[in-house]
Amino acid sequence: MTVVFKDNDEKSVKFDSFPDKEQVGICADLQKIEHRDLAIKFSLRLLTITLFCTFAIYFLQGFRLWGFSLPDPLLKGLACATVGQLACFVMVIFKFLFR
Repeated sequence: MTVVFKDNDEKSVKFDSFPDKEQVGICADLQKIEHRDLAIKFSLRLLTITLFCTFAIYFLQGFRLWGFSLPDPLLKGLACATVGQLACFVMVIFKFLFR
């Protein structure tokens, strides 16, 4: 019996019999890496979108284009949320890199 596990890059791991504990561990590690990769890509996309939107709001506010105006407390809250988001993202990255 041949069991084939494929990932996104079309690489495969083939076993000619039922996998032993070491092979199961390898497959579990590959799955964890794949899940982390997907989570990182998703997080980076969201971070990019939110940073772009935040800078766009500050750009519109600074030049008063098309009569765009927001209250100062809202802008300060937006700045704090952006800094907090970046700090949390950096913390998560360092946690996984330097474990």
